Amino acid sequence: MKISILLPGLLLAWNALAISDPFDDLNPRFSGSSEALRATTWGDGIYVAVGEGGTVLSSVDSVTWVPRESGTSVRLTGVAFGTNGFVAVGEGSAGLPSTILSSVDGMAWTRRSCPVTNNLSSVCFDMGHYVAVGSRGMILVSTNGVHWTVRNTGAPFDLNAVAAGFVAVGESGTILTSPDGLAWTARFSGIFADLKAVSATSSGYVAAGNAGTIATGDGVTWTVRTSGVTTNLRGVTFNIGGGLAVIGEGGVFLTSQNGTQWTPKISGTSKDLHGICFAQAAFLAVGDSGSIQAGIPWVPAHSGTSVKLRGIAYGNGTFVAVGGDDPTAIEIRI
Repeated sequence: MKISILLPGLLLAWNALAISDPFDDLNPRFSGSSEALRATTWGDGIYVAVGEGGTVLSSVDSVTWVPRESGTSVRLTGVAFGTNGFVAVGEGSAGLPSTILSSVDGMAWTRRSCPVTNNLSSVCFDMGHYVAVGSRGMILVSTNGVHWTVRNTGAPFDLNAVAAGFVAVGESGTILTSPDGLAWTARFSGIFADLKAVSATSSGYVAAGNAGTIATGDGVTWTVRTSGVTTNLRGVTFNIGGGLAVIGEGGVFLTSQNGTQWTPKISGTSKDLHGICFAQAAFLAVGDSGSIQAGIPWVPAHSGTSVKLRGIAYGNGTFVAVGGDDPTAIEIRI
């Protein structure tokens, strides 16, 4: 069967090697680093990954990665993007203050003064505030990524992750919530495993942790879900189309459309994965030995025309887009 489309306007065709699907399996990327990567994010057209030994990498396409000078050799554990650019956080060393770095563009980084020595594990941005969390219930807040203040939570446990919204999770099922990132309230999660990751979703939050623990909730009330694995889970993220992804030790990669049922997918590695983000219609995960695993990103491309494109189809390795000034003058022949 042959299909042709006739119209008085425009017909464009181009070959395609693959079609991006956010639930695709992941594929290895060459990071150029052998250090364990702990976290990743996307902002202003650039991916940033951070990890052991002060490692900072950046990429515009998830394929080619460039090492950046961080000015530190300590472990970096979290990174986020906000209105003042990127902020990365990490550990201190020998009783020195914890590490906070900021960057306008993800390439040039500056160390900032930190008011505590608690190891910092994660950072997020929302409502005009960067919020970083760390050991012994520590929470720091900044409006610009440069100047930071301490917020008192009273939590005795280490906090391992924080998400926009704001929700922080940590040891022994610890969950804290805040309406503004400033005042925090402890919540009863009904979970006793250590929680290592949390992400905001379109309808609430999803948290993940040790022994395959996954829970969903509104921040206050939580429901434990069946993950189908007993592996320690280390990262979770949400995409705007409604999908969720969780990664963990041994290259575990799970996806879900509703947070209730989870499906194992191929991550492309058996190395431990620690951080994950969603950008350009694809998931990207980072982990041990410089491992970067990514789906196929969609990137902007120029069509070569300024007329309206009204339809698209795919077959035999080729995309065909059609358009023109008269949308009614289309004939399909089979």
